[in-house]
Amino acid sequence: MSKPVAPVQEQAAEPKAKSSEPTAKLAASWYIALRASTLGKKPVELKLFGQPLVAWRDQAGRPVIMERHCAHLGASLADGKVVDGCIQP
Repeated sequence: MSKPVAPVQEQAAEPKAKSSEPTAKLAASWYIALRASTLGKKPVELKLFGQPLVAWRDQAGRPVIMERHCAHLGASLADGKVVDGCIQP
């Protein structure tokens, strides 16, 4: 009998840092990623603590930041466009 295979997301997931590790506290804190004046409706790529991210403003003008690469296609969302406040590859 074969073992069930874990979903790809679980296989690729990195182990979470223990709360006593410095990186766990670092990631749980607030940091300035970029100046508010540089953030508009077009996606802006950035890297924060080695993590590739993308930022933009939603329909209400609120800043949004997330992983840069599309989970479905692997495409860089920084090369995408914002439609109705949502980012598309």
